[in-house]
Amino acid sequence: MSVKRQAFPRVRALREQIDASLRARISDGTWPPGHRFGRAELAAEFGLSNGDVTDALSPVLRALREEGLTESRPNIGLRVTVPGQSWQVPAGYENTPLDEYIEIQLRRRLRDGRHGRGRYRPGEPFPTLDLLADEFGVSVATIVKATKDLKAEGIVVGTTHKYISDKLAQLSDEEIVKEPVRRKPGKAPLVAFGEWKTLANWVRDERCRVSRTVLYSRYSEGWHLEAALTTPLRQARRSGGLRDRNRTPAQARVPAVRAPDEDCIADDHTRAKAAVLARISDGMLQAGTVIDQTDLCLRAGASPQSVLSALNDLAELRKVEHHPGIGYAVADTPPAPSSVPPFRRPRRPALWRRRDPRLRPRDRDQPSRQGMDTVTPTVTISAPITPLAPAQQNIAQYLARGVTPAEIATETGLSPVTIRQYIRNIREHLHCPPRCKLPVIVHRLLATRQVASPSADRPVPDLSPDQLLLLTAVAQHSDTRDIAIAARLALAELPAALDQLLAATGAPDPTQLVILAHGWKLLTARQAPAARNGASR
Repeated sequence: MSVKRQAFPRVRALREQIDASLRARISDGTWPPGHRFGRAELAAEFGLSNGDVTDALSPVLRALREEGLTESRPNIGLRVTVPGQSWQVPAGYENTPLDEYIEIQLRRRLRDGRHGRGRYRPGEPFPTLDLLADEFGVSVATIVKATKDLKAEGIVVGTTHKYISDKLAQLSDEEIVKEPVRRKPGKAPLVAFGEWKTLANWVRDERCRVSRTVLYSRYSEGWHLEAALTTPLRQARRSGGLRDRNRTPAQARVPAVRAPDEDCIADDHTRAKAAVLARISDGMLQAGTVIDQTDLCLRAGASPQSVLSALNDLAELRKVEHHPGIGYAVADTPPAPSSVPPFRRPRRPALWRRRDPRLRPRDRDQPSRQGMDTVTPTVTISAPITPLAPAQQNIAQYLARGVTPAEIATETGLSPVTIRQYIRNIREHLHCPPRCKLPVIVHRLLATRQVASPSADRPVPDLSPDQLLLLTAVAQHSDTRDIAIAARLALAELPAALDQLLAATGAPDPTQLVILAHGWKLLTARQAPAARNGASR
């Protein structure tokens, strides 16, 4: 015996008040057909608590919906019923996903437009996603799924503003109005063995003899649900698959379809391969462009298997590249072969002992590993350097004069952040090591002749070989330890030696020192660093 919950007098009065107010708004046109409203809006208007929403508001909304005055849709809300336009799916489509139902309706309208009926005619604008979402009472994402196949078939074209293509007039009614391809079932109940369950619940059913992945794959391919549940995987492979959704399991057990002739496959393969190479040579497919396999099937008149085989062959020839999760894309132009071996990061202990054994005297008495002191440092040659952009050239002129980034920002009126970004771009353009200092950047600018070398305003000083070696180290390295190693100095002796070099040249800082050295032609023979190591990498 069920006990019906009795409404308290206050709740009953509140329910009658809400019901009379909503019916009056609908009848007098305050809420016109199509007006949307939500529970939270009504609860705030009438000052309802959570309990009042359950006891008073929900029964009123349920009664209005049952009488046909309003209609609701999950994740959308409620609206006043529009005559001739209902959110409710008509009979026969209760178990059809909403995106498939909407695609069926749109295809029927396009068929009528082909015969000159309705607004869906060739050349006419296609309704926007918002209008369709409001009409069918679904989200914009559902409309995107519903129109995806129409765009893939070329019936609907355009990006921001969509139009109905002239291709519609060339198609037959059967080609326009066709059953949509099955998509993910979601929470829609599906019938099998006389029972209605969602596909997720059918996976857990004891009559299901395959895994979840296989069942979902078979459903998307159009299998009859009972056959998809009961057919073992090995039997499906022997029989070629049971992919007719309209057949019963007994009718679906047909022999495998005979494979096409090898000559036909070879012709498709050749056509698909030639189509890709032709579009690459014509410049229609640039480097990095993702190849649309469906479009390629239509252009070459080949099967998807032949197109996939052709792309695999082109990937072996390095004409295209395969990216997981993206597909096949046109490969970049391979660089010219170089006889210079690739750069390998040298080991820090071996580099330390090889460059200056004086810094680690205790290692002299220890036996070195085989070949450690005889390894020649790997030399790397950077890629060709192209001219700087005009904006970068302007900032480079300031750097070549020894102007600091803060002073450049003041003179140009740009922010310090923008100046730092310009300097970072210049550094990457010149293939300088990350986080290198301004002397290294200025040296690369002057050595690669991106800017003109300034003329020195003082005579060339008489520098010793050790000072010239230190000058070269300052121009090529940023880290203090690497400068000391390159200059063959102890780390503790470096500050004093650098001060003596600045005093001998009259340069206020290392950047001005590099600029003066280029003016004196002391670094002309060393336009680019031979090797990058340590913190200068």
